[in-house]
Amino acid sequence: MKKVMLFLGLVLLSLSLIGCSEAYEPGEDLSPENESSQVLTASMRKIIYRVDIGIKAKQLLPLYDELMDLLNPDEWIESQQVGTQSGQLVLRIKTERLQAFISGLRSSYEVTYFNTSSRDVSVNYYNNQANIEAYEAEQARLIELFETASISEQILINQRLSIIEAELRSLTSDTNEIDGLIEYSVVNIYLNATAPYQTLNFGQKVNRAFTGGIDAFVMVIETLFLAFLSLLPFLVVIVPSVFGILYINKRNYQKRLARRQQARNR
Repeated sequence: MKKVMLFLGLVLLSLSLIGCSEAYEPGEDLSPENESSQVLTASMRKIIYRVDIGIKAKQLLPLYDELMDLLNPDEWIESQQVGTQSGQLVLRIKTERLQAFISGLRSSYEVTYFNTSSRDVSVNYYNNQANIEAYEAEQARLIELFETASISEQILINQRLSIIEAELRSLTSDTNEIDGLIEYSVVNIYLNATAPYQTLNFGQKVNRAFTGGIDAFVMVIETLFLAFLSLLPFLVVIVPSVFGILYINKRNYQKRLARRQQARNR
């Protein structure tokens, strides 16, 4: 009992040290300025890059297709919104080729706006790693003590293990998010068209009209289907009731006719 309580007491003391390092939150400026950041080499640093760039072209649809062709198979569109005169693409580009990708855009298109930014999240990243290792070590030790602990001690150990598991899930999630932002940079592209819709050739107008028609047709079918589903419960009740009433009225009418016929025959 004393052994377990002593260990748990040490655990509580270590929590005050672990709590001193906060987990990374997206959007937070995390440029390290403390003494620990000075020992990090360039290869060890964890840096998140973001690029905002505006591109102007005569027509957006050909420009959009060209930009899609520039993506590697392991890169993707995070979000997109493209109209006839303007649009926005948010791409995730492999950081190792970010500079080449941006240089290609600046040399191939008319760039109206350009901005690049970076955030050094090294301190928070390595603090997360240290906290994960500390929690995992504590978890392993508590599992060892659990085998020889009393019932009351096992209850305390289980409570602490639940807390550790929650902390590990949170820290691992934060670390994975940082890893994703480090490996794949965010490239935000603003698109603007210089030519109005009337300058599109006949084939482009036909393609746009056909695509819009398909979208409208799908939307109508979807709306009708959802309306049918919403009315289905009422139809299940009302339709059988209506047929039942009609059937009863028909039988009653036939009975009345039969009685009248019998009365005449008499």
